[in-house]
Amino acid sequence: MTMQLSLEDLHSIMEEIILLEDTRLRITVEGRPPTCFLCGKKGHMKARCPEKENEEEKKNEEGNTEEVVPIKETDRVEESVTVVNRRKRKEWVSSPPDSEKRLKEKETEEKRNRCEAPTEAVLKEGTQKETALQQMKRGSVYDVGYDVSACPDRSGWERKQTEVKRKRYKWHLVTYTKSIEIEKKIVKCKSVIRVRLPPGKYPEKAKGIVIDRESFEKLREMFGSYVDPLGVEVEFDELPPVMELDDLKHFMNI
Repeated sequence: MTMQLSLEDLHSIMEEIILLEDTRLRITVEGRPPTCFLCGKKGHMKARCPEKENEEEKKNEEGNTEEVVPIKETDRVEESVTVVNRRKRKEWVSSPPDSEKRLKEKETEEKRNRCEAPTEAVLKEGTQKETALQQMKRGSVYDVGYDVSACPDRSGWERKQTEVKRKRYKWHLVTYTKSIEIEKKIVKCKSVIRVRLPPGKYPEKAKGIVIDRESFEKLREMFGSYVDPLGVEVEFDELPPVMELDDLKHFMNI
């Protein structure tokens, strides 16, 4: 809480105001020497009062001097009796269980032993499952895989039948020869590369020749960056893959 006052005499301002319920409001004025609320003297505050330091020293001395309380013989006798009773209880009652950590370790060891050495019940279940599977295989239907792509009515697709694991259901796998051919063509076209033609010897439009990547790598290893294969002068610098459809027709035919 801050208050602004304009008075000629600073010392005429009150140092403390008593409010309701015995609450006190201390007033500090800039330029006026402070008053100590501990000893009542002016010139220093309560935090720097010499009497406060003397009181603190006295309190410390009183705290250091502890009272020595004599130990009674009755206390010693009671302690010895309690120790004897505890020992007797340990002898009478069975030993307590191990700590939680040891119990957890024992449980983990037991689980490992169970996993490593399966019981007779587990072995019986395994044998029963194996026999059931064998019986199902014996009684189940097996379809031999066949190809009907040559049939006139069903041209353009292949039908392959897999082994059936149940009696009621038959699983059929259908593959279309057309899609397989298209995928093969796409893979083949991806291996195509354009090679630069030397300038000045061919028309402006003819800038590159189309070639397989395998033959491109082989010819580059054999002859270097410049070669005349098949009567065409070629510089083996790779061009961006932008070409006409007529150049790719040869590679699209399988």
